[in-house]
Amino acid sequence: MNLRTLNTELLENGGFSYSLTFGNVFGSDNYSVAFHKATENVFDKLPTESDYQEYVNKHITLLAREDFILGGWEHEGKFYLDVAQLLSKGEYSKDKAIKVGQEREQIAIFDLQIGEEIKCKEDTDKCYKCDTINDTQNVYCTNCNTNL
Repeated sequence: MNLRTLNTELLENGGFSYSLTFGNVFGSDNYSVAFHKATENVFDKLPTESDYQEYVNKHITLLAREDFILGGWEHEGKFYLDVAQLLSKGEYSKDKAIKVGQEREQIAIFDLQIGEEIKCKEDTDKCYKCDTINDTQNVYCTNCNTNL
């Protein structure tokens, strides 16, 4: 796998997890947790090779690190690119990895070993920071203004 073949992975497998150091990290003993909302890019159509090169160049400082990867996936007809951090299962329990995802305001993290998305919050509108129960119409917690 390389930048030229990422779309094949995206279309055939629904996504990819690519390290500039190690290549394909799918199947590794890690959780993948998006680094920051600011690194997420959404495309209405399949990213081009130029899109990948521009994205990697923009985030090369993070992606050059061994514990960061380029993640890509398709959801409801849109294509996503993001910088994610690898959290080793030897150092992070599932609960601890979920907590990192919550702190980064992520909807889910990904278990690379078994290929499973793990939700960061229950299907309730209970705020994970302050435990306030919010109206289902709210996007932000009424108590602490955290993104629900």
